[in-house]
Amino acid sequence: MTHIPDGRQSVTLGSFCEFKYGKSLPAAKRDGGEFYVFGSNGAVGSHSQAITCGPTVVVGRKGSFGEVHYSPEACWPIDTTYFIDESATSVDLKWLSYLLPTLGLTDMNRAAAIPGLNREDAYAKSVLLPSLPEQKRIAAVLDQVDTLRGKRREAIALLDDLSQSIFIDMFGDPASLNSSWERKTIGELGAVVTGNTPSRAKPEHYGDGIEWIKTDNIRPPKLNPGQAAERLTAAGERVGRVVPAEAILVTCIAGSPESIGNSALAGRRVAINQQINAFIPEGPLPRFMLEQIRVGKALIQRKSTGAMTGLVNKSQFSSISLLVPPVDRQQEFVRRVECVDSERARNVQHLATLDELFTSLQHRAFSGTLWGHEAPGEAA
Repeated sequence: MTHIPDGRQSVTLGSFCEFKYGKSLPAAKRDGGEFYVFGSNGAVGSHSQAITCGPTVVVGRKGSFGEVHYSPEACWPIDTTYFIDESATSVDLKWLSYLLPTLGLTDMNRAAAIPGLNREDAYAKSVLLPSLPEQKRIAAVLDQVDTLRGKRREAIALLDDLSQSIFIDMFGDPASLNSSWERKTIGELGAVVTGNTPSRAKPEHYGDGIEWIKTDNIRPPKLNPGQAAERLTAAGERVGRVVPAEAILVTCIAGSPESIGNSALAGRRVAINQQINAFIPEGPLPRFMLEQIRVGKALIQRKSTGAMTGLVNKSQFSSISLLVPPVDRQQEFVRRVECVDSERARNVQHLATLDELFTSLQHRAFSGTLWGHEAPGEAA
């Protein structure tokens, strides 16, 4: 029999909150006013009107379904979302924003074609509901760690901006056609490899071997791709696309056009999926070329075709023209930026530690063990 901590009730999510439907607001009608407009991925613009009452929890309904975002002020959630404000629940909204990501909403898809979250499925989720004072106390504890995480992310973003500023100061904008530096195409500067997906009909392709990198692993601001969720066996590797540590991985097929051109330096030998083109420089320095691709992301996006998803095929990618300054200038750039990379790595490691702490506190908070064996307020 499951133990229920003192002072908590075992209830369903739907017993204490309602997921209200967002309302359509096309991008062309958003006037840039004071209220944020939220989609399933977070803030997507601003408008002079809001449709919620005060602080709001926004939950993805379509697309990035189950993703949770918190707005400390009234906002306009669009029609791909649900929202919860003070009119839809009596619980503390900040506490609720920390609870919902623990319920597995991102795995609750019924739709065959377009991913989506059915709110009735969410309502059926079991929750240990504490008193309102304890909800506020839990939210305050998690807020403290989350604030530290936010500051660390800001520091990482500033360091990324610094790397790009150093590049532009030394070489200018690679997307500009007015540069005096020599230019060559990616195909002339090295090898290009397009990834693929080994057949899912053969489960022996997947196991505990080489990492299989996907576009989610190379989202900014990562310098190197994050650890892959899936790996290929030796059999999978033989039919996969494997690239060396010096390869620059670039998203060339994506669910949204702005994701085209995301890039990372492999940093270790990996396999890549079909949404990624890998550029393996044979003359220029990889770290120099990575920063150039990041600064000149528009070069890749200009090659993109396809109104909905975007596509840059191997031929288009290989034809992109990049700056090729003398090697000694590339070396000077790498020397400067390595100091930034070192500080960035320190901040990334600290963020990872804070993420682990937050996850641990979040688990304890919603399992009723955050305060040990004593209920809040009962300590001597």
